[in-house]
Order: sequence, then structure tokens, then C-alpha cells
Amino acid sequence: MSIALFHIKQVKHVLLSDSLRLFIFAMINPHLSYGITVSYNAEQNVIRPLKLVEKTAKRIINNVSYYSDIGPKFKKLGILKLHELFDYYSLHFVHDYLPK
Repeated sequence: MSIALFHIKQVKHVLLSDSLRLFIFAMINPHLSYGITVSYNAEQNVIRPLKLVEKTAKRIINNVSYYSDIGPKFKKLGILKLHELFDYYSLHFVHDYLPK
């Protein structure tokens, strides 16, 4: 995922924010969502690097410094946070296996 962050930094001056958002969906989100229903309940030292990459990518897109608050920017981008991704995929899993 660090390679994906490098690529995002390289193209952030060329692409518009909507295109950068799509770039994140293509480069970062597959790594975050792979096995999330199992791995999210792991120790915090496993989850912390994923959250850091997620926040770094969103800071790059919004062109803000490392110390600025990124909370309101998450909603502006329309990208789910890691714990929201976990909730989404968990609910999707349960929905698929409930009796109909």
C-alpha cells in the first residue's frame, strides 16, 4: 500500500479530486477490504498501520498537513473509514447468509 501512496502523491497535482478519489478506490480500498471481516478483530498493532495508510491517502487527496484534523474530510470525500468498512462487509456477509 505504500507504493499506492507513492503513486497518489505523484498524480495529485495532475488529477482532480474526483479522479484521486477513484484512484484510492482502485489502489487502497481493495487492500483494506480484503479479509476485513476476519482481520478487523485482530490486535491493534495489526490494525493501526492500515488506519495510518487510510488517513495518509485522504490527507494527500485533500492536500492538508499531517497534523490537521482529517475527520470532516472523510465525509466530504464519501469514502468509508476502516471501521465503517468492517461494519459494511459484516452486514453484507450476514445478509447473504440469512434465510430468505
